[in-house]
Amino acid sequence: MLSRRLVKRCSKCKNNLPDSAYSNCQSAKDGLNHRCDECNRLVARTHYAKKHGTTQERKEKQEAFLKYIKSLREQDWTLNRIAEATGLDESSISYYLSGNRKVGTQAVKKFEERLGLERSC
Repeated sequence: MLSRRLVKRCSKCKNNLPDSAYSNCQSAKDGLNHRCDECNRLVARTHYAKKHGTTQERKEKQEAFLKYIKSLREQDWTLNRIAEATGLDESSISYYLSGNRKVGTQAVKKFEERLGLERSC
């Protein structure tokens, strides 16, 4: 069995921290992650923000998407036609329009992908 050090140096912040500040990592020689938990959180949040955008950006996209669906409905589009245009199912659209359900990031992403395909053709 490996003997544990009481203190380990984080590879990101370079601080010497107790073992309790690190999560377990089976592939590491000492059994601990090379970054402290705080640095791991920072890296994960940064990665998520790069991939999905900030909270404000996501809210703006969701609001724009809902506004778009409502404008189609005001133009007397049927739910079926809106579903075909957005790539979503009718039940989701009716939920979004009723205000009972928030527009999810996956719905917006699916719609943006659909727009990208239509624009390229």
